Amino acid sequence: MNRISLFSTVALLALVGCGAKKEVPAETAAPTTPPAPTATASPFKPNENGQVTYLQAKFWDAANPQLDSIAAIYADSINNKDKALSDAAQVNYTSARESACKTSGISGGYEEYQWIAKNISNPINKPQLDSANLTSL
Repeated sequence: MNRISLFSTVALLALVGCGAKKEVPAETAAPTTPPAPTATASPFKPNENGQVTYLQAKFWDAANPQLDSIAAIYADSINNKDKALSDAAQVNYTSARESACKTSGISGGYEEYQWIAKNISNPINKPQLDSANLTSL
């Protein structure tokens, strides 16, 4: 019961505080779509033999559940019939994917994640996979 009264009080204060709206000049109004992300070069440089390191395998495994959650969160927004909303969702989705990869330890972002996913089943990587105890395979 205390939570309901606390929530009601906070909601009432928010409504009272937002009651008086001022006209915002058109030139200072917030943009309706987010700005395009700045292109940054990925520091990831794939090796030519497709060998995945132990740490890459562990970081890839840690990123998988996060990326699955992000895909589920943005699925409906990306497929929105309103192109502006769909495009904005795609920009946010791409940014969230990059962030999840880097937070998981994959310094090369989603580009490196994809490279690991493509090469992880290469027989040369079997020793790393066996010692990494991956949950995503």
